[in-house]
Amino acid sequence: MITPNPASQPRQFLEYLYNAAVMRALPLHNTAAYLPAPPKGRTLVLGAGKAAGAMAQAVEAFWPQDAPLDGLVVTRYHHIPPRPPGLKQRIEVVEAAHPVPDAAGLAAAQRMLALTQGLTKDDLVLCLISGGGSALEGFWKSAVAIPQTGKPSITFEWYRSFLQMLIDNHAASWFGWLIAFGELAVGIGILVGALVSIAAFFGATMNMSYMLAGSASTNPILFALTIGLILAWRVAGYYGVDRFLLPRLGVPWTRRGVVVVAPGGAPGAG
Repeated sequence: MITPNPASQPRQFLEYLYNAAVMRALPLHNTAAYLPAPPKGRTLVLGAGKAAGAMAQAVEAFWPQDAPLDGLVVTRYHHIPPRPPGLKQRIEVVEAAHPVPDAAGLAAAQRMLALTQGLTKDDLVLCLISGGGSALEGFWKSAVAIPQTGKPSITFEWYRSFLQMLIDNHAASWFGWLIAFGELAVGIGILVGALVSIAAFFGATMNMSYMLAGSASTNPILFALTIGLILAWRVAGYYGVDRFLLPRLGVPWTRRGVVVVAPGGAPGAG
């Protein structure tokens, strides 16, 4: 297709860019380069997300026809894409509620867990995960909503304005990844004992953010525990990776020797 001239055909040029971007994002056009070689044993495909059905079809299209392939993916209701003519279905696609899970989603997760039983070192598991933060945006919108009767979820107006700013700027697509990697980093830091006080501080910050949004759950307990870890900085370094990491990085409470030079005298340690 010839690229339209942006000067003489601006509308056609924008449509061309839009169609090219959508085409590039379709799994059938970008999955093949990321698929590994078939294993000696079977290949099990598990997945979830609104694009899980389309990604499953892409794997079916590019996976060798003589190689074993089966699996199960779950997508949102009414999001199973039309099957291309001639493409044999080898991966089951089921529907469930999104973003709030329902019984169908729970049943699909239990089935996925059962499918992993009996796998060996010669088998391969492909995980197809899609998501753009729609669940997080739904949580934000629920938190900022002011009911006609009753008390709103958010007490402080400045925090409601902050979440509304994130909603207006469609920040959920990247903020969801920030939360996921942040929680992972905090969890690993506390589990292995690496920079425990710093990890606990950011963990407490996330707990406080959820509580400011009106979500109590286990956040008050986790917040109290993380504050305890922060206050326990005196014993940091006795257990875990910090025992080896902190001496290399240096800590502000470590006492260091100071060289004092008296006037006309020799240097002495202070």
